[in-house]
Amino acid sequence: MVSPVGRLAALLFVPGLLAHACAPTPSSAPLPRPAPSASAVPSASAAPSASASSSPDALASSSPPDAAASPPGSAAPAASGQPLASGERWGPGLVDSGPCAPHGETRAEELASEPGGPRAKFSYHGYRVWKFRVQRAIEEKTRTHCVEVLFPGGKKNSDDRPVRVAEKIDDGWLRAMENTLQRLPWRQLQVVRRVVIDDRPKEHGIGPFDRRSADDARDGRTLWLHERLFTEPNHWATGNHGRYWSYHTDIDGQTLDNLPAGHDRFSPILLHEIGHLVAYSVVNRNPANEAVPACAKVCGDRGGCKGMLARVREEGCISAYCMPFQFETGTENWAEMFRFYYQSKATRALLAEAGGACVPTLDGINEGLAPPWERGLPDIPSFHRTLWKSCDERPCKGW
Repeated sequence: MVSPVGRLAALLFVPGLLAHACAPTPSSAPLPRPAPSASAVPSASAAPSASASSSPDALASSSPPDAAASPPGSAAPAASGQPLASGERWGPGLVDSGPCAPHGETRAEELASEPGGPRAKFSYHGYRVWKFRVQRAIEEKTRTHCVEVLFPGGKKNSDDRPVRVAEKIDDGWLRAMENTLQRLPWRQLQVVRRVVIDDRPKEHGIGPFDRRSADDARDGRTLWLHERLFTEPNHWATGNHGRYWSYHTDIDGQTLDNLPAGHDRFSPILLHEIGHLVAYSVVNRNPANEAVPACAKVCGDRGGCKGMLARVREEGCISAYCMPFQFETGTENWAEMFRFYYQSKATRALLAEAGGACVPTLDGINEGLAPPWERGLPDIPSFHRTLWKSCDERPCKGW
């Protein structure tokens, strides 16, 4: 789930590469949502005792007192008949893509075509094309955003590496992406024009900036994902400053794979990746501008982290994964703060508790949209706190 700065990773979209067509998505009843175990979700105010289990789950799961569980079977984002009312206002720069026929309706098979032929870098030329749409009622009118999902039709990606996406992808994967985008304001979600699932990322995904190159498909509006985002459950992952809980989906112990087309699950990891694109096009107002938002800068952006004590290196970080592994910069810190803001009521509160450096920026680009959990979308009542290096990999902070 990385998007390094400047030189290595990061990705995006080139306008007008693929045609968009569109219409309504069938919705079915959402799956029941299991209630969290009381023993597994201690209050955030209860500090772990020295005699407590040393397992990460026992140490780092927390739930702020006011974080209530979503009711079983909480409503999924409306993909067709009744788009969610949002409180947003329609204004300059917002785009309605018009009719869009999703794969779930048409079962159409298209192939992606890059103008001038395959790019030398990050090519998706010849990949299969599915579509999904996001719809929302804004100022009493149904608005539509169409997203293309590209993947290799065979067993190799454009880098000649083995993939199995074509064997596994289904409408449930598209629904998970749609549900995730529904948590965001229209100006942010419309930045995502294309998602490529070809297992190119080493981890879960990359959200690169626009390379403005005729030989490079990275355009600042395209995400590249690995299939494991959909096929693996949540787990502990290693970051620069310890270990953090990698939220593939909003329910621990489950995956986004083999779900019915009308499910209500979403992916916090995908929120993280989208956060990179939002930084370029919404905060920096240019898909080629990969600069770190000022509120998310870390020691690497302030002269370097070398020789610092762990607790000093961690200052300003919202999670253990706040820098790319290749560069000392806060790109991942911004993406993690973005995830916290839209993931749950608990994480948004923790973002403020942690100092709230980026809260004013996030509030500003939220454009008055009510929180997802106040619009009938799922909440995550518990939160697994980071195991920080400065505390010998224990959850010594509230987040």
